[in-house]
Amino acid sequence: MGVEKGQSTAHGSLKSNLQLLKILYFLRRCRRRAAPTPV
Repeated sequence: MGVEKGQSTAHGSLKSNLQLLKILYFLRRCRRRAAPTPV
């Protein structure tokens, strides 16, 4: 059971990480539209 628990937690963290990346990407796009910065 210990192994299963570890796998489930790892999967959950991976899912949350993907959500965070999506949010960050969305915020970056909004910021670029609001104030485009020359890079």
